[in-house]
Amino acid sequence: MATVMPHVKAGRMKALATTSRARLEELPDVPTMAEAGYPGIGSENWNGFFLPSKTPRRVVNKLYAATILVMQRPAVKKAFANAALPVSLSKSPEDFQEFLDAEIKRWARIIHDNDVKLE
Repeated sequence: MATVMPHVKAGRMKALATTSRARLEELPDVPTMAEAGYPGIGSENWNGFFLPSKTPRRVVNKLYAATILVMQRPAVKKAFANAALPVSLSKSPEDFQEFLDAEIKRWARIIHDNDVKLE
């Protein structure tokens, strides 16, 4: 969205729908794919930090806490907002792991159901 938004705002492109689950704050008049008549089509953009599996818990917790502090800084929030990148922070490293597990299952099902093959 960050690369498209300037063109939409300038009127050079028209946004027909978003792939997010809910309407975007930056494009309140643009429906989601589900609202446009295509339920089940969509994907959220996300990022996260990954560490080796044997990283000590104290290190994981320290990096998580530092990340949350940085992401809550007004300048950081503004930079993400200016790039049209919504921020949603996990409640804990375990919460993020649960999210990842669900995403892996979701995309595995989509790949299987649609017989997607590497070429």
